[in-house]
Amino acid sequence: VRIPLKEGRTLHHDGNGHFGAGKVTLRTAPAGTGIIAGGPMRAIFESLGVADVVTKSVAQRRGKKIADLLGRGGSATAEADAAAIAE
Repeated sequence: VRIPLKEGRTLHHDGNGHFGAGKVTLRTAPAGTGIIAGGPMRAIFESLGVADVVTKSVAQRRGKKIADLLGRGGSATAEADAAAIAE
């Protein structure tokens, strides 16, 4: 799985997603920040090789639903990895 990263460590731009009542916010982060995320999102970003990112999930705690939220941005690979982690 290849995910294009800015400077090989973070996202290219900030993003938001929603699925039902759940919402997720993704933000780029300066070098050395690490992965600031809850359990399911942390696992997804670690498996994708993202080193610096700040995320927030609102109104949803289930791993599969968070994977659906992240997949709304058009990344089928993130959704597939998240589904494998959630099971």
